Amino acid sequence: MISGGQSSSVKTAKQQTQGSNMTITLDPAHEAMDIFEQEITQDVWKEKYRYKDEPHPFDSFKRVVKGIYKDDDPSRGEDALAFMKAGL
Repeated sequence: MISGGQSSSVKTAKQQTQGSNMTITLDPAHEAMDIFEQEITQDVWKEKYRYKDEPHPFDSFKRVVKGIYKDDDPSRGEDALAFMKAGL
């Protein structure tokens, strides 16, 4: 299980897109899955993407979005982060 006290639910990711330029609408089958709690997801994240101080994949997502969108409209980065948190 990934620790860090952060919710990895799709519902949370949807709520964070409110006020954004985009809305995430997912298939109910996708919403029923929590890919961030699956062992394979955790293993790949820990072995390939995680920095030592990142307790959850969402923290890695924030780092990546910050780098990619550093010279762009902040709302585009917020949209990208919301999609990543939804597992897209």
